[in-house]
Amino acid sequence: MNIKQIKSYYFSHDINASEDIKMKKLLSKYGSLGYGIYWGIIEKLHDEMHNIDDIICILSFNRFGDSNTIENCINYCISLNLFVEKSGKLKSNRVDRNLEFLENRKTNLTKFRSNAGKKGGLKTQELRREKLNKINESQNEKN
Repeated sequence: MNIKQIKSYYFSHDINASEDIKMKKLLSKYGSLGYGIYWGIIEKLHDEMHNIDDIICILSFNRFGDSNTIENCINYCISLNLFVEKSGKLKSNRVDRNLEFLENRKTNLTKFRSNAGKKGGLKTQELRREKLNKINESQNEKN
């Protein structure tokens, strides 16, 4: 699912993400550049860009660093289990949970709106029937 499809251009971010031991290791090795690369990757994964080469290209174009530094940082993140790599594609369990939450929220909102529409439609039908009954009663009284 593409985050743009659910018209929500944000994702939850743990307030204390930098306090996580894995993030501390990343910060220790790559500094704020590594932290920026990590969050840049998280953004791309939320947008369903998983191909490592594409991510490296985009991040280097956006001046997160040269492609070698980005690739090394990605490999380090994989070694810390911040990301999982399979067949040249990146994955994050956290991103998967975020997208699942957003999809469930969208589904629930759609169901809520559908039910509200049905209730409104039933109420409208009921009011129309009452109005017709009143009209019929008044016509019957005249006859």
